[in-house]
Amino acid sequence: MHTNGCIIKKTKSLFAEIEAGFSETASGSTLIFPIYDYETSDLIGSYVDQNTNVFFDGFQEDCVFTGSYNFDFDDSLDFPFASQLSIAATCLGTTNSITGGTGSYACATGYETFIEGDDEFFVSELTICNTCAY
Repeated sequence: MHTNGCIIKKTKSLFAEIEAGFSETASGSTLIFPIYDYETSDLIGSYVDQNTNVFFDGFQEDCVFTGSYNFDFDDSLDFPFASQLSIAATCLGTTNSITGGTGSYACATGYETFIEGDDEFFVSELTICNTCAY
């Protein structure tokens, strides 16, 4: 979907796969899990991120993370995803920033918002703007 020069990409992920892809690190955690098209439920890529815990006065108050959505799988490539969106945010925020991209999303800016899913799926909407690869 296109709106105001931006494209909207709605995705969903299974909570069980998100939980299975979670691991603790010395300073925070990592996540890696599959991403599905919201409408068709087709597998369209993966998501991976690394977060760092933020402490204030000895207590963990939040965390910051950087992550990437990886799309356009091509097993003929040395690195099999031809397109990527980079994301950055705080863990307790309600919107994530799209900070760049490659392939189909070269020059990407925009944001990710979370949409109420159900008991099985986590749903997000990516608003991808100013992409020089349109």
